[in-house]
Amino acid sequence: MTTTDRPSGRAPVLRVRRVLGWVAGCVLALLVLAVLGPLVWMLAIGPIPLPFEAERGRDELARVVGEAGSVSVGPTRLAFDWEAGLSVQLDAVHLSGPAGSVDAPAILIDFDIPEALLGRFAIQAIILDRPSVALAATGSLDMGTDPLAALSGLDERLARLADMAGSQGLHRFIVRDGTLRLPVAAPDLVPRDFEPVDIHVAVDAGGTLTATLTAGTSLGQMALSLVRVVSPDQTLVKAEASNFALIDLLPVKDGMSGLPLNGHLEATFAPDHKVRSTRLSGAVGEGYIAVGESDVPVAGGRLEVTADPASGRLDVTAAEFTLANFEVLLSGQVMPPLTGDTTWSFAFQSEKATAHSADEPAPPRVVDAASFTGSLDVA
Repeated sequence: MTTTDRPSGRAPVLRVRRVLGWVAGCVLALLVLAVLGPLVWMLAIGPIPLPFEAERGRDELARVVGEAGSVSVGPTRLAFDWEAGLSVQLDAVHLSGPAGSVDAPAILIDFDIPEALLGRFAIQAIILDRPSVALAATGSLDMGTDPLAALSGLDERLARLADMAGSQGLHRFIVRDGTLRLPVAAPDLVPRDFEPVDIHVAVDAGGTLTATLTAGTSLGQMALSLVRVVSPDQTLVKAEASNFALIDLLPVKDGMSGLPLNGHLEATFAPDHKVRSTRLSGAVGEGYIAVGESDVPVAGGRLEVTADPASGRLDVTAAEFTLANFEVLLSGQVMPPLTGDTTWSFAFQSEKATAHSADEPAPPRVVDAASFTGSLDVA
């Protein structure tokens, strides 16, 4: 027998290793199945009761509503959700406080499983399933509020939300198929109801916050989106809103309920949340404005506004509207009230205004230039 005819000793060794690897894999699979199989089977049937977590869930929610609020929680279960994965489910949750109330058939808490196995309950996401939210009555709109101060307050609240989420390890907050009511105190104002409402809020490791909202409104479905990006020297906030009416967001009378609006806001803030720059643009779709017993048709319009943070002045760079038989293009300034006052002042110039006759065929009347000033006490 030549050297090439001798059987190699490596083949049996490789076969043995393959067999041992296969056996080890089967044993490991059986162990995993033995441990997780009953859990998967039980989750497939329904949520697993966790009575010992009910008190803990109630305490966590009580921290959210504060001392002036109240919390009640029904059964607590271990459940599987296609969006949250393995999660703790709190049933029949009721929250109430000075800001309003929330009733949710279920709240899902998505937690970090490896951390939980080490005894640390780290929440990654909170999902409110089919909640009913009613905010406290707000009464009339306070137009005397400085809009730039309101923007600064918005950025400060967004910063607190991002910081709180980051410190708790919370990356997502979701509302699914909810209802929202914004009641009003005055009887001549229309309550604002939104249904269904879906909200997604996410915060990444760098502190960037993104949020989207879709809601059924008087015009169909409204969409809102917001992103807040933090850098060492400033913060950028961008917001978009589409297909909404003033009556959907503000406690106003029903005169502009049929007027669809779209808006875009872009603002930058200093590290102390003071406004550095802001730009607002808006578009008005086809609709109507109720004036007395009549509906005045609106063909459309657009608005461009910037703000001077030092003075609080609003610069209207372009305001173009077409309503009924009248077209106008305006620009001007709006000055906020002085300290302790509630009177706004304004000055506008019309670069072009055209009036068409509604009764008889005639050339349109054109006003090449006009200006007007005035003031409005909003108290």
